[in-house]
This record gives sequence, structure tokens and C-alpha cells, in this order.
Amino acid sequence: VLAYSGQTLAGMKLDGALFFPAQIKTLLTDVKVGFPQTIGDKDFLPVQGKIGGALATLYFDQDNGLLVRMMRYAESPVGRLVMQYDYSDYRDVNGVKIPHKWTYTWLDGRETFELTEVRTNVTIDNSKFAKPAPVPAKK
Repeated sequence: VLAYSGQTLAGMKLDGALFFPAQIKTLLTDVKVGFPQTIGDKDFLPVQGKIGGALATLYFDQDNGLLVRMMRYAESPVGRLVMQYDYSDYRDVNGVKIPHKWTYTWLDGRETFELTEVRTNVTIDNSKFAKPAPVPAKK
């Protein structure tokens, strides 16, 4: 169990909100739209804002409006930390385009997540959200 606070917690709130895009407008402050930037062979529109002191830049595909990259930054004792998320394989889920693949890149490596199925409005047992029991100390 890890306890998060400050810019790290704020950034994680943004990570979760990206799956419910209507919340982005209420979470980000000091929003600025930048000039189009090229990633690979496509042009994207960057939108930058702050959430709880953390800075984030969202890159939207100019052709379809989908989020393709999010970079968020947090200050640390060793300098600014950069976390990058690249989203792809968007599929329609009840009329909403949801990325089924994303790659998270950070200081110590890269992780790729791929979903095989996304269901909406599914009942989830509250026990799934309970804090895990402490792990017994090794003897």
C-alpha cells in the first residue's frame, strides 16, 4: 500500500479522469492551447494545464479529436519528473471511444497495458475498493 500526496496524487487524479473526459475541464486550471506539433508523421494539438500544482500537456489528434499522448510533470527533490502516456487502439464502447492500449513511460522503464474488453455500468463489489490487509513481517 502506497500513500500518495501532493503533485503525485494530483497527477494520478488526472490519469483517472482521462477515462471520463468530461471531468478534464473541471480538473485542469490555467489551460492554454499551443501550436500544432508533429508526433511521428501526424500533427497534434497540445493543451496544457495544471492540476493541484502539477503540470500536464495533452496532445489531441487534429483529425478525430482523440487524446494520443499525455505528459505530466511533477517536481521532486532531484528535479522535474516526467511521466508520459501514449494512447491507441480506440474502440467504440456504448458510443464512446475508449483506448484499449496505452503505454506508460517513466524514469525506470515502460509498461504497456492492453484491454481485451471494456464494459460500462457494471456492478463492482465494494470489497474490491477496500484497503488491503497489512502483509505480515517476515521472520
